[in-house]
Amino acid sequence: MTQHANDTIAKEILETLNSDLVDLNRMLNILGEERNCLESADHSKLESYTEQKSELSHSLDHRAKQRTQKLNSLDLKCGNASEWKQTLAALKPTQYGSTITATWSKVEHALNQCDTATQINEKIVASILQSARQFIAALRGTDDNSIVYDASGRTTNNTGQLEFVQA
Repeated sequence: MTQHANDTIAKEILETLNSDLVDLNRMLNILGEERNCLESADHSKLESYTEQKSELSHSLDHRAKQRTQKLNSLDLKCGNASEWKQTLAALKPTQYGSTITATWSKVEHALNQCDTATQINEKIVASILQSARQFIAALRGTDDNSIVYDASGRTTNNTGQLEFVQA
């Protein structure tokens, strides 16, 4: 393959990585906004954030597939970390080689940040879900660990049985 062809491929890969970086930064911002909504119990925008995250994920996935097809057609692999290192090394001699390596590091860092933010949001959602389940179980009188108030207003441990009393 000629140097010009290598430069062209490297430029295309760099463009997709830059697009990924833009989308990952947008994703990180959305995850931060989502966290704020979850922490403040303002769930009005969550559906919109979910749609935006889904669109960004589809864009990232689409570019990754295009990048993989392009590289595979040139017998360059990018399926795992060691293959990416080999591919980056193969692209290093191009005029975009060092920029690709630096951009890839930024993409990798942004992916890690998004992963951390997603895990935090998942923990918040799990906590909200657990609280809701406990509340519903207490209302139903079916949670063995819940405190139930009897007709006179005293607390009793729940036996898991529904008791009907006249107040």
